[in-house]
Amino acid sequence: MSVTVAEDLVRWWLVKAPSGARSLAELEAFARLRHEELFGQELNEWSLQCRWRLDGPSVCCALAGSAVACTQALQGRLGLSLSDIRPATQRLMDMWQKGKGKGGPDVLVCRSSSDRAIAWWSIDGVPTELRTVRLPAVDATATLERELARMSSRRGEALSGEQQGPAPGRAVLLDAFSSSVPPAVALNGWRAERYELASLTAVPADSAAAMAAALGTAHMEGTYEFVAGH
Repeated sequence: MSVTVAEDLVRWWLVKAPSGARSLAELEAFARLRHEELFGQELNEWSLQCRWRLDGPSVCCALAGSAVACTQALQGRLGLSLSDIRPATQRLMDMWQKGKGKGGPDVLVCRSSSDRAIAWWSIDGVPTELRTVRLPAVDATATLERELARMSSRRGEALSGEQQGPAPGRAVLLDAFSSSVPPAVALNGWRAERYELASLTAVPADSAAAMAAALGTAHMEGTYEFVAGH
């Protein structure tokens, strides 16, 4: 069983490893401190996931404890083994990058939830800025395009001081919810690629029992997305 956690149960941020860090435990402690500074809450009930790198900021995310606990309860109820649990944004990126070889976009806006998207830009593969974008109920696509243009512009500004000028880079918009999207759009000289991805199977996450009931008639192997039970 592979579980995908909806974005309203996930928090994202960047962490630059301190120069004196000597162990993974120290890096994780620093990430926890940074989370508390940004979100005003300790990570006690959240599960930390980070892709550490030493040449620049690392992308970190935290999964709500309720999602992790529900997954564990579901495992016990259905007797399934868990292959992984990932945020929806990471899942969609993995789906997109499958078969595309190494390397990713220089600017990315990924919409894996109906009301929010994750946006970031990087230089030479090193992430520089990351943020969560809230989407309106009406005309969310326009907001996504503006955010892609804004991130592309910020990357261009960061590179404008280089002698050879800014590299053109690659901008990608991943959207799991648009019913119809054009294959590409021009943004301030960028050729931004747009992809529509099929939404993952959703099951309610109010409780393990509710999830088990929802999966009762489904295949016991596959990818399932948590939907927040507010």
